[in-house]
Order: sequence, then structure tokens, then C-alpha cells
Amino acid sequence: IAPDGDGGSIEQTAGFDSVVVEGTMNMTATEGGSKSASMYVQYVDGEAQDTTYLSQEGSKIYLFYDLGFDVEGVDPIFLGTAWVLVADLNASGQWVGFNLPPIDFDLEYQGQTLPAKLTVEITGEFDGDDNRTINGTTVTGKRFTNTYSLRLDISVPIIGTITLPIDVDNTVTYGKDLGIIFDSQ
Repeated sequence: IAPDGDGGSIEQTAGFDSVVVEGTMNMTATEGGSKSASMYVQYVDGEAQDTTYLSQEGSKIYLFYDLGFDVEGVDPIFLGTAWVLVADLNASGQWVGFNLPPIDFDLEYQGQTLPAKLTVEITGEFDGDDNRTINGTTVTGKRFTNTYSLRLDISVPIIGTITLPIDVDNTVTYGKDLGIIFDSQ
């Protein structure tokens, strides 16, 4: 989904010309432990562009996620890695895929040390069946929306607490025995 210049949005393809399952490995996250994961590498014109790690346990699909955040003007924040529940093929409603308890830390901003607190929650919801055409064949998948919610509270002298909320929705369709067949943010 991209801005259309008139305040709306238009759907665009991601620009990847192929996705290859490069292998399976055990991966350990600081949150969620160790899981067997498949490595999906996305290519454009023969060059690797992005790598995604997915693990499936029964009806549940997990994404290996770096808990790193960049906020303009502030040093990058890295809190480790996590397995995030991004899809439950048996779900009919909403779930919490990941919840990071509030973390207190200090930020450096323009030479000042400011106390801060970060809260992260990722929720998921089953949106229904989704038909996609792949190489002329209609494939029915299951569509899910994940909402990534971050809250950064920064204590600023004289001003008080400033809250920076960041909410991003990501819609993904999974095709049986295919993996991700549609991804939009």
C-alpha cells in the first residue's frame, strides 16, 4: 500500500520477483526460546533483498523478529529478538502475539540523559479467506492483520512526559504449503 498523493492509498506489489526457501535451521530468540525455522529469501533481479524466518507449530505461525527501534534524533534501541505469533490458522478472532513488559532506560538526546519507558505489544486478527492469483492459478489463503504498537514515554525536564505512539498494521495472507502469498503494510 502506498500513498496516492490525494490522501488515500493504492495497492502496489512489493517488487520482489521471487522468494526462495533457502533452508531450515534452529533459531533461538531472547523472547520465546528456540524453534525450528524456515528461511525465506526475497530476490529482485537475482539479488537478495530481505530474509524472513518463519516457524510453524501446529496451526500457529511465528515470525522471528528483531526488537530494534530507530526514533529520529535518539540513539537506536535494541532489546534482543522474539518469536511473534503472527497467524493462528484455527483462530476466529484476535490474540496477543507478543507483549513486552515496560522497559525503563535512559536516552541520550542532544547531550542530555532523559529517563524513558518503552512498551511493545503485537496483536493479531484473522480477517478471512483471501483468493490470490499466482502464475494464472487461483490460490485461497488465510488473511491476518498484525498491529505493531509501540509506546515510548520520555521524561523531559520542565515539559514533563512526552509520549510517542507508533502503530503499524501489517496484512499477510498465508497459502497452504506455499507460505506468504501476499504482504502489505
